[in-house]
Parts: sequence; structure tokens; C-alpha cells
Amino acid sequence: MQCAALPVPAAPHFIFRSAFLAEGNTCPFCAASHLLEIAQTAGRLKVSMAADNSSLQRILIVEDEENARKGYEALLRKWNCDVLGVPSGEDALAKLTEFNPQVMLADVELPGMNGLDLLRHLGEETQRIPVIIITGRGSDERVVQAIDAGAFWYIEKPLKPPVLRALLDRALGRVRDQQAVAALTRQLREAGKLGVLVGSSQPMQEVMRQVEMAAP
Repeated sequence: MQCAALPVPAAPHFIFRSAFLAEGNTCPFCAASHLLEIAQTAGRLKVSMAADNSSLQRILIVEDEENARKGYEALLRKWNCDVLGVPSGEDALAKLTEFNPQVMLADVELPGMNGLDLLRHLGEETQRIPVIIITGRGSDERVVQAIDAGAFWYIEKPLKPPVLRALLDRALGRVRDQQAVAALTRQLREAGKLGVLVGSSQPMQEVMRQVEMAAP
């Protein structure tokens, strides 16, 4: 028997709904029974994580020009960020596990391993750690290459604090959302409900693959 059409509750910041419906589960009432709990749990998680923003402010700066690097560090510390500045891509990779940054700010023009090479070495880590690339004016080709290599976005020199602040806020917001989804996934798995949501659905399995990559 076809269920009566009921509105599906909104579940902002999560993509379970589209994947669930993409599998052919068109009954709104059936989808709602799963998505309502997801939305409620997500809301609780978002509130708890928003209260702990201090743990989401570790920024790794990769800049070979010492004066510029120190200037960026001073600015970010004024914004209550935990900052580590390094002069090269090699140093950034060496400090990655120890410092565990939430966001990376990297100059595209670096000696040795440049910013594009750094992105390529990071690989799928760029899904977990948004990388904002610093470029010079008129570096359109570099910008395209950086985005293709996995950069979150770019910012031109000289850096404008309001623009940098907006980019950092957006990048940190993505990190918070990814960690909230990962925490929700663990809760569903522990409750034995994850299999019901995923099943043999290819779209849902792809969602869960991305969630596992984002898990802290």
C-alpha cells in the first residue's frame, strides 16, 4: 500500500536525503522516519560542536617569506587561532600529523615543493583539511591549477584581512560539518541503524565513503 504523502523534514548540512531518494525510495513517509531522527541528532551535534570552536582553529601557514609569514601568524593569533608557520611544503608535510591543522594556508610559489606540488602530495587529505592557496595578482592559470589539484579556494596578495577571515570561516564551517556528519555516522552505527540507511544503495555507499574520509 502506498503511504500517504507527507512532507519530508528538512535536514540541512546533510546529504542523506538526496541519496536515499536517488535509490528509488520515493515514499516521503518512509524517508521521513529515517531523516527525522537524523535531523534531530544532527541538530544536537551541531550545537555541541559549535560550543567547542576553539578546537577547530588550528591553522598551518606555509610561506617562505619570513616577514609575510610572521605577519600572517600575528593576524591569526589576534583571531584566537592556534597557528604554526613553516617556510616550505616539505616542512608542512613533516608537521602535518603532529600539528593536525583544521585549515592550511599555503603560498603557491614556494622553493622546492611549490603549493601545487604540496596539494598533490596531500591528495585526499584535502577533503579533510581545506587548503587556501595564496597567489599573486594575475595568476589565473595558477588559480585554476590549484583548484583542480584540490585547493579549497584562493586569496591574492596582498592579503586583505576581511577576505581572509571570510575564507577561514567558510573553511572551518566545512570542517565542523564534516566532523558532525562523522560523529552522527558513528552514533548510527553504534545504534545498529546505519545498515538500514545505507543497504545496497550506491549513492548512500558513496556518501558513507566520503564521511569516513572526513572522520577525525
